[in-house]
Amino acid sequence: MNKTLIFGITNLILLLIILPNVFSTIEPYYHPNNQQSNSHYYSILFDGEGEASAIAKLNILNSKKEPINNLILEIPGNQARIINILQEISNYETYCSLYSNNGKDCLNYATRKSYSPTYKILDYKKQITSNSIILDLNLVQGINSQESTSIIIYYKSEDYTKKEGNVFKIDFETIKTSYDTSLVQVGINVNEGLYLKEGKTQTNYQNNILASSNLLTKSSIGDYESRIINSNLYYIGQGSLVKTTYEIDPLESFTVNGRYSDSWLSLNIWKFLVVSLVSIIILGLIIIATIKSFNFIKKENPLSKTILTSLSLSFLNTLIWFLFILFIKYLFYDIFNYKYEFMVIVLGLLMLLFTIILLFGPTIYFATKYKPIYSVWYFASFLVFTIIFIIIGIIIVFAIERTLIYPYRPGYIT
Repeated sequence: MNKTLIFGITNLILLLIILPNVFSTIEPYYHPNNQQSNSHYYSILFDGEGEASAIAKLNILNSKKEPINNLILEIPGNQARIINILQEISNYETYCSLYSNNGKDCLNYATRKSYSPTYKILDYKKQITSNSIILDLNLVQGINSQESTSIIIYYKSEDYTKKEGNVFKIDFETIKTSYDTSLVQVGINVNEGLYLKEGKTQTNYQNNILASSNLLTKSSIGDYESRIINSNLYYIGQGSLVKTTYEIDPLESFTVNGRYSDSWLSLNIWKFLVVSLVSIIILGLIIIATIKSFNFIKKENPLSKTILTSLSLSFLNTLIWFLFILFIKYLFYDIFNYKYEFMVIVLGLLMLLFTIILLFGPTIYFATKYKPIYSVWYFASFLVFTIIFIIIGIIIVFAIERTLIYPYRPGYIT
């Protein structure tokens, strides 16, 4: 019995070694809806040629006494093509701020900002330097003291990538302004068919961003276009890879680095080699442990053989299914982009057949080799051990995910 307990503990240790290495964190996203401070949001889309399509939303708050009628912006890199620049125009509506006692007559009227702003195209002057483009924006609507506005800039540039072999290295730098900026958030994504290093699969927002980018190419923006743009601007700042920084000084910028390629293996060659090596070592240990276990089983009485065999095979079966599910959940999209669903179905059917063989093969063997009661022992213990391993796996997964909690920051959706 002590040997049986030791063998079971060995299997559990192997499970504990494998599980923690297959999980990664999912970073929460920041909802860019704060215009009461100087905050900047970017959504960047990189293509297969190394060009970046950037939509920037710059929330500018005037903390001075004098109104602001023009803005000076500096875009790092001198190859940027400005597609369009818009300013969010605040519309005001009149409402009754004080009613009479009867509640019908209005005693005083006031004005307030409407929730449906419009967007106007800005005129600007452009100066190209050796390493940047300086824009002088003429605001359609000045920014009064303690009020804010949003500037939407749509531009493209090849300054932010450098190709090394089959991999593009990203070195994106945000726009510089003359104001203190409390928050800068950059969301990076790549075109379909490309792979972003450390990027998560978040593509639901892309249609909204693309809808805005198509409208931003127009030479005039009407009320209809303004409504669509306004509804989609909340997605700016999201992406497959999101980086955030705080408290940027005037004329400073935030740089985001990354890597992407059209080959998953090119991005993850070292990780692939390390994982392959570790997997080979673990597989070798499992094979050695299995051989030693069966040599040990041969020396035991029929009941011990039955229990130990069910323990070993149920652990092996649960581990294989667990790794298969993790592959489907975390790696299948990155490697195959959901193009080979039939392969998953075939593998799933083969694994189901493998499980049936593990369940009924030894059951028939113990019934013919010894007595039918031992086949019942094997069948029941196999199911019990499988349930136990599944529960242990769920507990480990839950414990790991509970430790991957990000600290609260104002503005995060919870």
